[in-house]
Amino acid sequence: MEEPALFQAGLIPLGWGENAAGGDALYCLDSMPDRRPVVSLDYLSFSMELAGGGDRESLLEISQPAAEDFTTYAEQLFLR
Repeated sequence: MEEPALFQAGLIPLGWGENAAGGDALYCLDSMPDRRPVVSLDYLSFSMELAGGGDRESLLEISQPAAEDFTTYAEQLFLR
């Protein structure tokens, strides 16, 4: 979770979990847009992308929306 490429891309890691397809995912808060959405990065694609440098644009290409903002993400996680 201490991957510098994530922070350089404006992505703040929140934790690991499952993505919508049931695979492993890293959930990150995207700190760049005004609304601060939470995105999930597919673990396998994420690992391969870091080997290639992992800039913001390429990391966002392998991301999927997980929640509109951190509050919604926390509610989904803790208030199920």
